Amino acid sequence: MQNYSDERHIADLEIVERLISENIEIEFFGITDLDGIKTLPPSISKMVKVSLLTIDNCREFNEISTAMTDMKALKWLRFIYCQHKNFPEGLSRLTQLRKLSLNENQYSLKTNWEELEKMQSIESLELSQSLINLRGKVPKVIFSLKKLQFLYLDNNKLKQLPGEIRQLKELITLDLGNNKLSQLPCEISELKELVTLELGENQFHEFPDVLLLLPKLRNLTINAEAINNIPFELFDMPALKTLNITGKNAQKYPAISDVEKFFNLTRKAQLDSDFINLVLNVLKYPQLYNELEINELILLLNCKLETVINKSLERLGLMLSNSFSGIRSGANLLICGKSFEQKNILNQKLAQKGIVVHSKLSKKVTHVLLSQDLKNLDFLNNPKLVLLTEKMLHKAVADADRDIIFSDSADYESSFNKIRELLTSDDTNSSMLALNLIQNYGLSDSLLTDLLFAYKKTQSDLVRKAILSLLKKQGNFDFAADLKKRMPLFKINKEKTLSKSLLFYGSKYKIESIRLVKMIFDKTKMGRHFALMHFETNNKFDFFEQIIENGQLNLSNCDLEKLPDDFEMFSKKVTSVNLSYNKFDEVPIKALLKLKNLTELKFVNANIWHYPDEIAEISKLETIYVPFSFAQLASANLIAKLNSMQVKIKSAIV
Repeated sequence: MQNYSDERHIADLEIVERLISENIEIEFFGITDLDGIKTLPPSISKMVKVSLLTIDNCREFNEISTAMTDMKALKWLRFIYCQHKNFPEGLSRLTQLRKLSLNENQYSLKTNWEELEKMQSIESLELSQSLINLRGKVPKVIFSLKKLQFLYLDNNKLKQLPGEIRQLKELITLDLGNNKLSQLPCEISELKELVTLELGENQFHEFPDVLLLLPKLRNLTINAEAINNIPFELFDMPALKTLNITGKNAQKYPAISDVEKFFNLTRKAQLDSDFINLVLNVLKYPQLYNELEINELILLLNCKLETVINKSLERLGLMLSNSFSGIRSGANLLICGKSFEQKNILNQKLAQKGIVVHSKLSKKVTHVLLSQDLKNLDFLNNPKLVLLTEKMLHKAVADADRDIIFSDSADYESSFNKIRELLTSDDTNSSMLALNLIQNYGLSDSLLTDLLFAYKKTQSDLVRKAILSLLKKQGNFDFAADLKKRMPLFKINKEKTLSKSLLFYGSKYKIESIRLVKMIFDKTKMGRHFALMHFETNNKFDFFEQIIENGQLNLSNCDLEKLPDDFEMFSKKVTSVNLSYNKFDEVPIKALLKLKNLTELKFVNANIWHYPDEIAEISKLETIYVPFSFAQLASANLIAKLNSMQVKIKSAIV
């Protein structure tokens, strides 16, 4: 007599049999929430195209059938959320696997780790939240998998990492986030190929100096408590491009957000090491402001960190006679940088107030220095030393006459364009001035785009409140409510998320999507996904003309799942296209074949497990960038054709 468990298994097998027969040609196959299933039926061997197999929340599944070993295309097995204490019997038979995801299980010291040890071809291993029962330890068998490039051990309450990690010479990505690590083994410095390291919410009380010895580390995520010590050497790491700090607390770690901002600034501009150390010192020891000299304080105003600038201005205000309380008659003015358009009007205003100007006003003037006496200051002739911004000067000079910027405007259209310019600027005073003028002139629908842009971009609560107040007064209650509750535009890092937000506003309100996306792109270099998938062809081509450089079209990191039907519009202009790090399930070969002049293709994607032979039909192809797994996943026929075409095949990191 069959027991209940056997009955469930038979019933679930029938479900799987039906799913297999209905999806025999697909490449990605999965079963979910089948509590009775213990193994897969022999018919699974017919799914010869499956490269990714997911077994999700199947708690009785305990055996890898021999039929699964016949799935030669199978490269990635996801065995997740099953709460198992052991690996399925026969797991090591799947020698064709390259990626193995074992998240949300309950492995322990008694687990049959010998199954994993036999899987020496594995390049990517995920064990997120599966090692909690090991009481903070990592099974050393993991470090015997010499080909591992990607290892995910996050959310496991790990307390230490064994020195055997040095054995993973090929490791590129290591995720140790949300554990209880208080230190890292010095052997981690031997991971010379490590590119991405996720440390997240661990218990580091000091920055792990061993990380400074990783020559290729490009992406680092670490908790605020460790980074609060701000090791200066962090800014000297040659390969480090991205620094993410988690667990920020404005009261406990006040300098953290500034460290992150300043790190990004140093990556965009080549800054002097002495200047970097000066900024880091005042972030680390705020009491230093009282000991700095005038020229050091003025240098700090170039760091673009609001807190540092404000404290430096405050200290300078005490040191210089006019205390920056405004421009007074008889004051002296040193100007450098970029000025606004109406320089003649400003000259007149300054002359009326009896202000002495020590350099000519021009469109290049951005900053000013105010003082009663400049004669004894040694930085008088140094145009790089700055104090007050141009927009602060606007406010000071225009206080008595707020329309100074518009005094030569002959009509509303001219003022309208200036309102747009002010509203979307980075200066709070300029934005507030624009909002005041909108109240006077009235709000037109054509300004909704600019209000959306300004509200989402500004860091000023004052500006945000003023925009909401203006909209409510003008009767745009729904728009005000959506601005407040909808997702941001400038704090997201996913192109698809940005697209969803833009689609929402564009469908509900009279938003000039084309202009808005161009404005966002100018600030963040994001918006390519929306432009590519939602612009009309002519507008799309105009948008991407600014991106195409020397025939190169970069569409990497765009969250793309497909390419548009009109992709051939790039045929004449584009000779190189980069589609790396997107979400393609397959190579978009039909669209690529439309690019008749394509000589270079970059296609580095972690979830691609099949490369069609049609790639060789790109007749002018000279170079193709692919992940390291390409050699194993591409057919011998494709590789032979590419070699016969003398196409250079270059491996890159996924």
